[in-house]
Amino acid sequence: MFRVSVMYPNGEGSTFDRDYYLNTHMPMAREALKSVVLRDEIWSGLSVPGLPPSTYEILLHMYVDNLESFGAAFQEHAAELMADIPNFTNIQPIIELEETV
Repeated sequence: MFRVSVMYPNGEGSTFDRDYYLNTHMPMAREALKSVVLRDEIWSGLSVPGLPPSTYEILLHMYVDNLESFGAAFQEHAAELMADIPNFTNIQPIIELEETV
């Protein structure tokens, strides 16, 4: 199993519409990638007094069996998914492919 992480870093001047992301963008992404994503998790960075601010606004983790199949499905819908990003944030996401070691 592999994990595809999409992370939105916090930064000065960054904006993020969590409601739009959770209720519009993610349903669109789930529908587009449902044939290859086994499950996903959305994590929110937390800020705690006395600790450094959170590094990320939101972290999306998608679990897949096959990276090539994921890549093909993502490429098919990439234009639509990427074009929607400015509707909820001005943050450039970081995408990382991961495996368990």
